[in-house]
Amino acid sequence: MDEASQNIFKNLFKFLDIREKDGIYESELFKLSLVDKELVFLDDFPFKEEYCYIFLSKHKSESNIPSLTAHFPGNIGYDKSLGGREREVAYSFPSLLQSYMKNLFNLHEKVQEYKITLEPTHHGPTQSRAPLLFIELGSGEKNWKDERAGETLCEALIKTLREEVKLNESAIALGGPHYSEKFTKFLIKEDLPLSHIIPKYSLEYLDGFMMEQITKKSIQPIKYALLDWKGLGKEKDRIIKLIKEFGLEIIKI
Repeated sequence: MDEASQNIFKNLFKFLDIREKDGIYESELFKLSLVDKELVFLDDFPFKEEYCYIFLSKHKSESNIPSLTAHFPGNIGYDKSLGGREREVAYSFPSLLQSYMKNLFNLHEKVQEYKITLEPTHHGPTQSRAPLLFIELGSGEKNWKDERAGETLCEALIKTLREEVKLNESAIALGGPHYSEKFTKFLIKEDLPLSHIIPKYSLEYLDGFMMEQITKKSIQPIKYALLDWKGLGKEKDRIIKLIKEFGLEIIKI
């Protein structure tokens, strides 16, 4: 279990009555298991037929910018060096992601030095019939052990799990950088949930095969494609044509 996971795990006990039995921790809201391998490489899930898996993990980047991030896992291209299968995405739960990000943003004053941001779909695992969501704390060792940040993350997560989540129509999001301020602001301010996010650097791999996955592997219907209009690069015309072939309505930002 990485340093951020340990921090988050410890802070959960501040908010809930959590009981342990046979290595499984249970509360009124969830079951929790500790695993001894990197979460991105997990291929044997501890619970069967669960509603959703949430991975509480560290976030690491060369910039070391203090960050609280969230995203769905998946590999748009052929690189599977960080787990999962090539050209496969996990099932998404758009409204759960949106609810968490809104709740986290409402607590931002507690961790003002942290950047709250979405990440695009990347890394593993991918092979589950239940939705997978990564909630991460980063980006360096100091942040992974930051108890205040871990506590704030837990507060937002628990508030999210207590809410009734609506399974309404959702959107995929295409284009822009890895850390998209446009998509993050849209998700927090608007009512439309976001499913898989494909950044500009991955658009070359987005063909009919992958479009079929990112529009179908969600527990909510995908009706829209949210586009970073200036962040599609040379793939813009091809991507727009592909979106129309799949019958999605385009939203430009």
